[in-house]
Amino acid sequence: MATVEQVPDRAQWDATNYSNKDRLLRVVREEARRVMELAERPEHWEAPTACGHW
Repeated sequence: MATVEQVPDRAQWDATNYSNKDRLLRVVREEARRVMELAERPEHWEAPTACGHW
C-alpha cells in the first residue's frame, strides 16, 4: 500500500494550471520517446501478440 509520501500531489498534474506546463510536457516527451523506441525495432513488429489470430 502506498504511503502519503509516495502519492503524488494531484495539483501538480492539473493540465489547466500553467505552472505545471514544464512538468507535463517533460512527461509527455519522455513517454513519446519510449513509444518511438519500441516502434523503431523491427522485431517488435513481428512479435506475436496475446491474440494469436492477429
